Amino acid sequence: MLIVDDVATNRAILVHQTQSWGMTALAVESAAEVLRLLDQGTHFDVALLDMHMPEMDGYSLLTAIDQRFAVTPFPVVILTSLDQNDLPLPLTASVAYLTKPVKMVQLYHTLLDIFLRRGAAPPFTVETPPVSEFDEQMAARLPLRILLVEDNAMNQKVALLMLERLGYQADVAVNGAGE
Repeated sequence: MLIVDDVATNRAILVHQTQSWGMTALAVESAAEVLRLLDQGTHFDVALLDMHMPEMDGYSLLTAIDQRFAVTPFPVVILTSLDQNDLPLPLTASVAYLTKPVKMVQLYHTLLDIFLRRGAAPPFTVETPPVSEFDEQMAARLPLRILLVEDNAMNQKVALLMLERLGYQADVAVNGAGE
């Protein structure tokens, strides 16, 4: 897997996650580096491209790859903060979009869908879907007393449900005055 993002933290997170699925990942920070690798004959099964990078964005990089090969030689997932309706390329068998911040479950299913649509075996283990990001035993391992201060009732419910999934209960206040 090729990962292209100018932010080192984003690259590290994506590499770690994709490697946990059994994939081999190469992360680079620029479009120029990608084009150099492709010109040297490096092969990739799939690429994750950040849409917003300096010098050459993800769409321009994809266009440059298409020009070199006539057709993109591997499927591409473009990571963007834009609404998918505002993007220049349609969703195809070779191009998919994910909105940032990327949820790893979404990425997993997007990659799986891309490979299945192309009739190819995914380069990761399909039998092991990503586990929940919630550790239901956290409260047992790390007992805490939690005060949730939130003035919006819906936000309170969401936060309480998230804490509950971790095994916690919280006292709730609507403001810092204890009301």
